[in-house]
Amino acid sequence: MVADASAAGLPLKTRLLWRWKRRGQSRVRPEFPTKEALIARFRLSPPGHYLTSAALAELALKGAEQVNGGSWAFRLDPKTRKLTPGWRLRRCRIQDLRLPVLIIRGEHSQLVSERQARRMQHRIPGAQLKTIPSAYHHVSLDNPEATAAAIGEFVASL
Repeated sequence: MVADASAAGLPLKTRLLWRWKRRGQSRVRPEFPTKEALIARFRLSPPGHYLTSAALAELALKGAEQVNGGSWAFRLDPKTRKLTPGWRLRRCRIQDLRLPVLIIRGEHSQLVSERQARRMQHRIPGAQLKTIPSAYHHVSLDNPEATAAAIGEFVASL
């Protein structure tokens, strides 16, 4: 399954912006004095979602923990905050895939256009494409029912 991702990878502009942003980040995990401060800092990337403020806060806290001293921090490996030397994006040759593939795209995705998704579908023999309505990039968060139904239909079709 390919969930709102392009075979071509991210556009160069996006990759450069992310690299620039990560360059200034330390390997030290940032801490927040309160869980409210952590929630206020939490962002989905890329932006765009249909989550309520309460659901977004709940998601932020599921990925966070209270650390020594009572402050709050996101659960993550600090090594992921900085690109390591020799890091590079590896692209696969999607036309060589020979297994059934479901391509899922959010209706309002800013990462994968309908054209890109259709092109990917045509390049993978037998691939199925499903556009999830009322969803951006985070299809399983924005519309979990439609995402689960699309996966269920795909599995049933095998």
